[in-house]
Amino acid sequence: MNASAEKNLLGESVPQLTRFTDLDELFLQFHTDSFRSLSRRKKFRAVNEGLISKIQNYPSPCFLLAALLEYLDRVDREEILDEPLSLKLFEFYLNHFSGLSMEEIQEIRGKIVGRFLPRDEYQVFFPVGMGKMFSGSHFVAAHLSPDVDTAVSSFWGWADAFGCRVAEGIHQWSLPKGLSDGHIKLFFKKLFGERVLEQVSRKLSTITLTALDLVTSKGFCKVGHSLHMDAVNSTRGDQAVIVVDEEGLYKGEWRSQDAEAVGHILAAFSNCLRWFESQSHSRMIRVLAKDGSTVDDVARSYNGVLDTIIGECGSAKEIPEQTRNYFCSYLEKIIGLENGLKQTFRDLLIQLDEKFGSSFSRFFEACACLQAKELFNEQGILRADRVQATRCLERVVQAVETALNTVRSKVELLEHLLEIKETVLEWPSIFVTLRSDVDEMRSKIGHHDHLTVVIPEREGRWFPVGIVQADDLRENILGTASFRDFSNPEETKMASYVEVISIVDHHKMRLQTASAPTLLMGDAQSTNTLVAEQSLRMNRRYGQELLSGIEGIDLPGISDQIKKAFGLSAFAGENGFFVDKERELTEYFFYLYGILDDTDLLTKVSRRDLFVVKKLLDRMRSLLDGKPEEAVSFSDLPNDATFVKRASAKLLQNRDLHSIYAKVYQFREKEMDKALVAAIKKEPSTVFLDTKEQNGCCRVGQTKLFKSNIETFYAHRAELMKLWYEGAEEINGSRPQVDFFVHMISTVAGEGEVFHGKESEWDHQDEIWIWTPETGVAEQHLVGFLNSFQRSASVQKLDIDVEISGKTATAREQLFKQNFSRARSIQVYEDASPTFCVLKYKAGALNSRKSQVSPYLPKLVP
Repeated sequence: MNASAEKNLLGESVPQLTRFTDLDELFLQFHTDSFRSLSRRKKFRAVNEGLISKIQNYPSPCFLLAALLEYLDRVDREEILDEPLSLKLFEFYLNHFSGLSMEEIQEIRGKIVGRFLPRDEYQVFFPVGMGKMFSGSHFVAAHLSPDVDTAVSSFWGWADAFGCRVAEGIHQWSLPKGLSDGHIKLFFKKLFGERVLEQVSRKLSTITLTALDLVTSKGFCKVGHSLHMDAVNSTRGDQAVIVVDEEGLYKGEWRSQDAEAVGHILAAFSNCLRWFESQSHSRMIRVLAKDGSTVDDVARSYNGVLDTIIGECGSAKEIPEQTRNYFCSYLEKIIGLENGLKQTFRDLLIQLDEKFGSSFSRFFEACACLQAKELFNEQGILRADRVQATRCLERVVQAVETALNTVRSKVELLEHLLEIKETVLEWPSIFVTLRSDVDEMRSKIGHHDHLTVVIPEREGRWFPVGIVQADDLRENILGTASFRDFSNPEETKMASYVEVISIVDHHKMRLQTASAPTLLMGDAQSTNTLVAEQSLRMNRRYGQELLSGIEGIDLPGISDQIKKAFGLSAFAGENGFFVDKERELTEYFFYLYGILDDTDLLTKVSRRDLFVVKKLLDRMRSLLDGKPEEAVSFSDLPNDATFVKRASAKLLQNRDLHSIYAKVYQFREKEMDKALVAAIKKEPSTVFLDTKEQNGCCRVGQTKLFKSNIETFYAHRAELMKLWYEGAEEINGSRPQVDFFVHMISTVAGEGEVFHGKESEWDHQDEIWIWTPETGVAEQHLVGFLNSFQRSASVQKLDIDVEISGKTATAREQLFKQNFSRARSIQVYEDASPTFCVLKYKAGALNSRKSQVSPYLPKLVP
């Protein structure tokens, strides 16, 4: 971009946003055999770490959003990972796995969005004072069927939320169903890449949360499955213990209630083994101590214990019934004794050797030594000298002790405990993935204190990345949202557990929140007017200083007081804070597009809008020229009732502003012709897209036509009208409470008309279409609208003709005569079709749905 030549018009100076220039070497590494052999998780880590390194090494100030999106796109195009790498997944990694400090993460966020500020500066948009950060994820939302004004303001709202880090989770741009306006879509793609809307925006109509939004690493402790139970119990504290194998892959959870339940089973097992140990030792000692003991007596002393039915031993009989049942199942399913408690201790010891390698075989060998001939005389009676027999008994005792220690060490490992939990208790491990929604998580959480969140590693194996706490999941509010260009909840589909904390809007407000949100509302014709006012203030304070062109001031020696006097920051550049020049210019282009669109090329505009447009042009011109410039001046205009009209004309005839809007509006005129034809073919079209539901019972839409579109419109008017009211009937059929449908056909000035300052000379009429079902409530809504609408200041100045067609047209004529005396004429066409009303008036006279129609719409009475 050439920012020095004054001859360059602003429209010819759209920034070429920064891209990374040295990615080839890094991406070559992603195609090596060693990289391909890595697990999914390690690939994901390497790719994200590579991106973080690029961002950290890039010098400030910078605006790296386009560079980041290009990196993500290349990862997908070259199929580096098994799944697409989205911006929200990168942010997830940055939050939870980068290992960076809060300060380092904030700086990375600032570099991405081109604005790195003290966090409190964002209080003008979000309630983040005193370090406040919200739990869950944060959505910056455009309203349903987004137009340019809401799309632009919500996009930059998302950028500010991302840079500020409003919430602990992910920051998402909610753009329901995507962008319909072709010119702004093309502008997004030109600046940020072809896939920008796929990578950044969330096109779902609903605002809901998933585990990705709620996962946390706080209180999350991973332990190896070979760890001993005592080690876990002594270190866990209040942490959630997640058991993993040698590769770090998920095995299950170990909760306090698990330890208690499994502990009862192991205690029963341990008591039975102790019974066996004590009985075998005591019986052998007694027989060896008794005079006259024979070989058969010695054999009976241990065989009697070995052949004891497990369930018949003293310890087993003392086990409570429920634990006894679990213990029996443990012996059958885990140890491998087919008949459980009905089998003998001999069977148990043999099976323990097979299961744990516990060496009870040495116990059997030691027992056999007690029958050695040298221990007995010729009559088979134990010799009086018991030294050798005592040594044999010591071997028995040591063999039992060694084998039992091996068993105890194995059964108290987490791997074995989890096997008991899942197989015997039948308490399966419960986990969720990043895509699991709140309903799924709430249905699974039960009485548990957390859910483990996992990602796929390979077929049937998972890697744990964090937990969702039960306390968080049971909260009424799980996430937050910011509204841009609307404030009424019915204009979006938001889950009840998402709370609105921020609103920027220029419409009337109706919202109830649990705590005070940040509100930026004003009497302006565009939401972007309000956003631009605050951004200009912040950008001048922390952005590029332009004082070098002021006569008599030497920049190096300039004082803080002088900087402040010119609205520039004494702190810009200190502590690394910045607003990048590319970021400034880029957002100003977007703001202008939003303002021009919502004001219909400044034809419905306030002083506030005009002065913001002027300030935007002045700042853009100054940034390009590297010194303070005034792109347009109002000093020669009288400050009287004609000011708005004169200032608007002066702006529209400014060559810099014309260079920005000319191509856009030429493009829009052509696109509207295509949209009209597409609509009647029932192909995807934007003709009826700009429609809002209001007051619980109304749907009001607007189609804006240019003079060049009128011929096409009239050629297909009847078909379009039928298509519209058939859609209205369908909506009313599925939702009867919505029973008042209005659509405005409005003519707006084209680029050539406004630039040359010519008054529009249109010989056609604009229209308002009205359809209601044949019900008493709908008729009351129509009566209320007509009576209120005809008393409005705009309608008082108009000659309005009414056309009524349909099977009840005559009855509807009487309704209009009684309730709409402003009608200059009423024409009735009675036929078999549904009754349909059209108000016709001077083209261009009613262009503002917000101020000229919406205030008079009926309301649904509960």
